[in-house]
Amino acid sequence: MHQSRVWLAKKEIDPRKILLLGAEVRSTSSSSVEITQAPSIASYLSRAVTENFDLLALCLFTPVHQERDALVELCGILRANRYTRKKPLLAVLPGRHRELLYRLEKVGVRYVVTAETGSDIRLRLATLDLPLSNDYRIETLLMEICPFINYDPLNSCRELTLCGAYCNRLVLGPYRLAQICEVPAHLTCEYYQAQEKREPTTVGRYQFPQ
Repeated sequence: MHQSRVWLAKKEIDPRKILLLGAEVRSTSSSSVEITQAPSIASYLSRAVTENFDLLALCLFTPVHQERDALVELCGILRANRYTRKKPLLAVLPGRHRELLYRLEKVGVRYVVTAETGSDIRLRLATLDLPLSNDYRIETLLMEICPFINYDPLNSCRELTLCGAYCNRLVLGPYRLAQICEVPAHLTCEYYQAQEKREPTTVGRYQFPQ
């Protein structure tokens, strides 16, 4: 509580300093936020190590799998580096991609928000308060997402989203993902329930890190 009061008092005096990679913002400064955009991964890492920022933010909006993998790797480097490991790190995703969330959590990312590609990221970041609340923790999202969602790459930047509870024979479209598969409503899905009856263990479900 004391830490939150200190942050709120600082917020009223100074704008939050945020280092951003992976998205363009229409305006980099306002009364509440000052965003520094890094042009490359190398530049981002250098500034994250040598400069003081209130928040490190990375947007994983790219559909190119290799570029996305590089950003995940960067997150791991930031969490392992002694100069950046304690700095708040936020991943910004265009959607609730189950596999990507797992990978980010594995390399040490704890907080994530979603934002539409092309939206004003500055406005999204300006609404956040530090320290980041549990509402933005990766495990909070993963608990809401069906654990049987799978992904099948078609090429370097496209993939199919499949229902593993239906033996990967059902392609999941945006509407079903948003209304059922990527929200708590997946618990009512007939395919999920059938799979749970076949495998009534916790195998495949999200487990909170120890």
